[in-house]
Amino acid sequence: MRDVLFASFIALLLVGCEKQDRLESLPGRTVEDSLFAVEESNASTGKEQLFEEEVRVESEEELLEKKAQKFLNEAVLLTDEENYLEAKSSILQACLIIEQLGDKQHPKLLQCLKDLVFLAVQMKKNDEVIEYAREVANRALADEDKAFAYNRIGLACFNKAEYDKAIEYNEKSLALYLESGGPDDPNVALNYNNLGLAYLQMGKYDQSLEYFRKTLNVYFTSHGAEHPEVASTYINMGTAYAKKGEYDKAIECNEKSLVIYLHARGPEHPKVGMNYNNLGLAYVQKQQYDKAIEYFEKTLNIYFKTLGTDHPEVATTYNQLGLAYFRTEEYDAAIECNEMALVIRLKVYGKDHPNVGMSYGNLGSLFAKKGMKEKSMDYLLKAKKIHLAKLGPQHPETKNIQKWIDSLE
Repeated sequence: MRDVLFASFIALLLVGCEKQDRLESLPGRTVEDSLFAVEESNASTGKEQLFEEEVRVESEEELLEKKAQKFLNEAVLLTDEENYLEAKSSILQACLIIEQLGDKQHPKLLQCLKDLVFLAVQMKKNDEVIEYAREVANRALADEDKAFAYNRIGLACFNKAEYDKAIEYNEKSLALYLESGGPDDPNVALNYNNLGLAYLQMGKYDQSLEYFRKTLNVYFTSHGAEHPEVASTYINMGTAYAKKGEYDKAIECNEKSLVIYLHARGPEHPKVGMNYNNLGLAYVQKQQYDKAIEYFEKTLNIYFKTLGTDHPEVATTYNQLGLAYFRTEEYDAAIECNEMALVIRLKVYGKDHPNVGMSYGNLGSLFAKKGMKEKSMDYLLKAKKIHLAKLGPQHPETKNIQKWIDSLE
């Protein structure tokens, strides 16, 4: 009944996007309004030197490129201000202008599309991410651009809980990055990590750990052992070990991650909060509930300061805190925590996401413990419907929900 923490991809993967998606349409004028050439008169004539002004008229193509660049420069500034909707509007204006040049492979047009992918990721518009990334893949001449597009489609599919598709596109991206950048390319590690997260969500924990280990090996070579990307991967490994019931290994991974993040980011960074959350979860499973609750409260204090009260990671921690109260048979407190988590998740993910299903399942089991059979069954059936559609009948969470349903019938 626990969430999988998305350290990298939504924390795991958001780091990768920042590296590869930054708007690269940087300001810079390519053509001056007018060029002046100075010619000297023949000195032998003894006449006064004459200066002749030559004015070069810009071509239509140059004027269009300057106009497009103006919109792209505006988009950079708007993106820095996190004004993504207006930035998108400016980029679309630039696209329309560049298309008038008649070159479908124009480098600025491809960059515009990549910038639109970036903005769609930031705005969590998964269908737009897929739309623009497919257009990048269709127009791309270089393998790296195609790999970028496939990676972003995989990210959007992951966020839509379409894990088979996420794996398919990340494998395509991985193959291209291996060919273009070699086995130590950080983009290779990014795809390994994403594949690990997809298998983690599907309940295939050994495959997940295999990819996380590959991720670490690349990062050790490319970034060093103290890099935040290494810490992020340790978080993901710790989650996989916790799902397997290997809680001491989960604690070890999160403690390694915590040391790196405290040094690199400071004590109030969200990643530190994530480590505290994961440690709390491991201690719940080790039946050290007071210690677990202490860690969850530390997590919430950091998240409230850094992420706000409606962030999905806040929902995750409410969920874990509810689990601790469930184990101590404080059912009313556990219900309150899970109801707060559900409100956030419905707002962030919509009604059909697996995380919403997990909250329904948690509430169903809690009302069952309180003897409220009808209310319990209502929540459990909602959870079952979501899990069957998104995770399938063989997923551990789906099977667990079915056990609760069977116990009430």
